[in-house]
Amino acid sequence: MSWTDERIATLRKMWEGGATASEIATELGGVSRNAVIGKAHRLGLKARPSPVKANEKKKPVAAPAAKKPAAPAPVAAAPRAPEPTERAPVEAAERPAPRPPAPAPRAEPAAADGAAPVAPAENLPKIVSVGPGGFLRQGPGDQQAPIPP
Repeated sequence: MSWTDERIATLRKMWEGGATASEIATELGGVSRNAVIGKAHRLGLKARPSPVKANEKKKPVAAPAAKKPAAPAPVAAAPRAPEPTERAPVEAAERPAPRPPAPAPRAEPAAADGAAPVAPAENLPKIVSVGPGGFLRQGPGDQQAPIPP
């Protein structure tokens, strides 16, 4: 396809009339939208403002009908001790045994270089990765030694 004087005149007329490059390409036939834009640029036609504004702030969208705010979720209260009543005292055998206090965490000695101490591996949870098809992937410590032939 060549740009004849007639096609260039049509391009200029439609471009200045505000037609899009796609509409011009369809009207001319045999050219792409990008070819129309390139020819307009080479002819020195007035550039079009972009419909996309990079620094333009978005307009606030009208909010739908206002709804009542959702009530906050109820906070679970700690179990309270039963209030004293005139019932007979509970037998010692029926009372649950008191729990022993949890052991205090051990203080690890600080490393010589000032780095934070590393927790022992036994306290860390084991992370298992599930692969496609549901098989469990092996970690570096889970691999077995090769089986001799």
